[in-house]
Amino acid sequence: MQIREFDAPHGKLVDVAADPLGWLVVYHDGATGDLVLHQLAFDGADRVPIVRLPCGAGNAYPRVYVWGDATYLAWRDGVDNGRLLNITTGLSTDLGLVHGNDPIAFGSWFCAYQENATFSIALRALSAPAEPVRFGQVGRGTGLSFVETSGHVVLVDDVRTVVAGLVNPRWAGACVVGENATGENRNIARLNDGREANLWVGLESFTPRIAERAA
Repeated sequence: MQIREFDAPHGKLVDVAADPLGWLVVYHDGATGDLVLHQLAFDGADRVPIVRLPCGAGNAYPRVYVWGDATYLAWRDGVDNGRLLNITTGLSTDLGLVHGNDPIAFGSWFCAYQENATFSIALRALSAPAEPVRFGQVGRGTGLSFVETSGHVVLVDDVRTVVAGLVNPRWAGACVVGENATGENRNIARLNDGREANLWVGLESFTPRIAERAA
C-alpha cells in the first residue's frame, strides 16, 4: 500500500471520488469561501484545480460524484441554497433551501437533499434534474449518508454505529473508513478481512471519506 498526502490549505468538509483520469477531491476553502475541486493523477504526480466556485461562509458540505460519463458536484452555498452542477456539461440546478448537517447526498443515479425545516427529502434524477421526486421520506438534522438504487435515502443516523468500533462509516469496495468510536486516533480504515490502519495518527478529522478506483 502506498500513502500520498494532499494538502488542502484551509480546507474543510472534504469529499472524494474517482473518475477515469484520477482522484477527485473537493473541499470548502475556509480562507476564501470558495468551493475547490482538484484532480489528482492516480500515481499522485500532479494536482490540478479543475473547478473553483464562490460559495460564501458557513458549511458547504460539498459532495462529488461520478455517474456514467459525467462528474457531479453538489453543495450548500452561503445563503443555504443547494446547488447541483454537472461539471461535464455545465448544467446547473438550483435545489432551493437545504437544511441540516450533511443536507445533500449522492447514490445510484440520484442526488438527494433535505428541502425544508422538517427535513423532508427530495431527489433529483441525475439524467433529468429539473424536477424533484418525493417518496414521503423524512430525514433528520444530522443529515444524509447515501442513496440506494431503489431511491431510498440512508440517513447518517441509520449507519452511525453499524460497524463495530467505528462511527460515521463510509464504504468503498472492500474497505470501510470511519471515526474510531473510542475517540483516539479518530480515523480508521478497515478491510473486509479485519486488517485495519489508523490514519493521521494523533490528529482529528471528522466524518472521513473514501473512494475506490474502478478496475
